[in-house]
Amino acid sequence: MQKFLSAVMLAFLLASCAPSTVEIPNTANPIQNVENSGTTLNVNRPLDAPEWIETDINGVDVGVWLPAGWHYDDTSGLTLIERMSSVETGAPANGIIFYFFVPELDGILDVSSEHDNLAYAALHEVSRTPALTGSAEITRPVKLTWGEVHAAYYTYTAPGDARGWVIAFAVPDHDQILVANITAPHGEISRLRNLVSPIFSDLRINRERLGAPLSAEIEALLDAEAREAG
Repeated sequence: MQKFLSAVMLAFLLASCAPSTVEIPNTANPIQNVENSGTTLNVNRPLDAPEWIETDINGVDVGVWLPAGWHYDDTSGLTLIERMSSVETGAPANGIIFYFFVPELDGILDVSSEHDNLAYAALHEVSRTPALTGSAEITRPVKLTWGEVHAAYYTYTAPGDARGWVIAFAVPDHDQILVANITAPHGEISRLRNLVSPIFSDLRINRERLGAPLSAEIEALLDAEAREAG
């Protein structure tokens, strides 16, 4: 079972990243999972333009813009990595990381039961299960609606002065959720507000755009986090 909190913190977007004006393809890119041999993936990519990444994660088609200069790994889920150097050398991550995955819910909750918000139900169970959260300090999950999609989130403090945000989305018409685990060093928290918005505004789940800007709850949360980080 995949853990909601990764042992190795990866991550994320440049503060200068803005939503791309490039048209999103109507068909999926032929992205193939590659065997993780311990070497860096996708290092020699162009630095001057975002790239549309679309891949299958546990039966769910996920599409997102990769910011210019970023790297990705789709070996297990989809990880968007701002700075590969920390991954290459094993040094602590000094940038932001987005990790998208679709967990198996059978071992977390009874998906055959009726849930008014599957994303919240899953995060609620995870937050009460130390085997899934490790030593992280987790806040109480909060329900929200993102456009017409049921969602939920919690935040956590991880080792190494890192802060994390877990946002889960119920996959429409499926008993699955897409989870985004965002991690950032304390000194990078102020950048998140401008980074999360363009990533999620164009996020597609099974080719369907979420259809809504950053939710007011997440907006307020990131603003508060930035103020606290100073």
